[in-house]
Amino acid sequence: MLIESNWNVELSHAASSCLQQNNMSKITIVPLASDLKKFRDYLIAKGDKAVEMLEIDSNNKLAYKTLSEVIYCRVMLLCRKRVGELQRLTVELYQSVKIDSSYEEFEDVIKPSERILLQKFKRVVIPGKRRTTPVLFSPDVQGKIKVLIKFRDNFVRETNPYLFPTLAYDSPIVGYKVLKDHANRANLKTPDAFSSKSLRKHLATISQLFDMSDQDVEQLSSFMGHTVNIHRNEYRLPDNVFQTSKIAKLLLAMEKGEASKYKGLTLDEIDVNLEDNLLEEQEHAESSGEEEVDNFEDEVLLNEENSPKACPLKILKILNSPSKSKAKREFVKWEDEEKRIVAAFFSSHIKDKIPPKKRECELLIEKNPILQTKTWVKVKVFVQNMYTKKI
Repeated sequence: MLIESNWNVELSHAASSCLQQNNMSKITIVPLASDLKKFRDYLIAKGDKAVEMLEIDSNNKLAYKTLSEVIYCRVMLLCRKRVGELQRLTVELYQSVKIDSSYEEFEDVIKPSERILLQKFKRVVIPGKRRTTPVLFSPDVQGKIKVLIKFRDNFVRETNPYLFPTLAYDSPIVGYKVLKDHANRANLKTPDAFSSKSLRKHLATISQLFDMSDQDVEQLSSFMGHTVNIHRNEYRLPDNVFQTSKIAKLLLAMEKGEASKYKGLTLDEIDVNLEDNLLEEQEHAESSGEEEVDNFEDEVLLNEENSPKACPLKILKILNSPSKSKAKREFVKWEDEEKRIVAAFFSSHIKDKIPPKKRECELLIEKNPILQTKTWVKVKVFVQNMYTKKI
């Protein structure tokens, strides 16, 4: 009786909160673009080597096993299927499907490049988790599968029907182990990201960057073997890059009270001027150490005549600071002509006490060869020193 009365408060609610908190803190890893390319190159090289070894020695068991696993991984990398679905593909089903490019009624609505894909890629529909799901085989993979089938009788039992078989039993390879094993061998930065689930999440996440219609999303969901709702709710990650780069524009516009300016526009069409704030802060952070030194440099050298003893003290302070203790800097005094050009160009900035932007400083330097020895940071600091009365 006590358990029943306190179950919701003491156990059920606590367990639910704990699971929710764990999911909030959980980091879902998706493959890096550099790793995807590196893994693909690794698989191609491994496959070519295995084919070469089989042509030399048709009884090379290791080469056949490697070729089978590499082909499996390449199809997974391209089509992002569930490991169990693909590993149970049979030889009979694969060979029963022929490439059919006789779609004359669609020739006017598909592009030449799409027509080539239609003629070269082989599409095989296999049983899926909830429904049938299609798999695409590239021309290169088809060629290697021909080699796999050619030498199949030398290694695989007649009773084993699977295209990707284990050599000693009547069962298919264990897909997730094969994928994990080769991801580790490929020396990738994030090998743990190369699982079926992560690859599928990666596909769904990256698809958010494209301007896909509802029909496109439906076709992608069908290809992945699930419904549109599952695609949007389960596989489309709340990706921090997408949300930070796009949703943040909307929030900043609303924060500034400028939301009405973007009425009727999509998130991609909204162009919030962030250079005045975010870009400048980023540039300032990247060159904060240099700017601090330049600030002292301009102030010290321009007041050198009035306060000759101040210069060595301040320079000593800069050189002895922890962040600049090993840096050797050459101090160059501003010439009168340089000061005049900068003061005239940024007269309104000095009057309104507004720091110039990076692009404005670079434009000034580009137009005046006499300023070629100055960086945009030095020009910006000089202007700031002028309206703060440091010069």
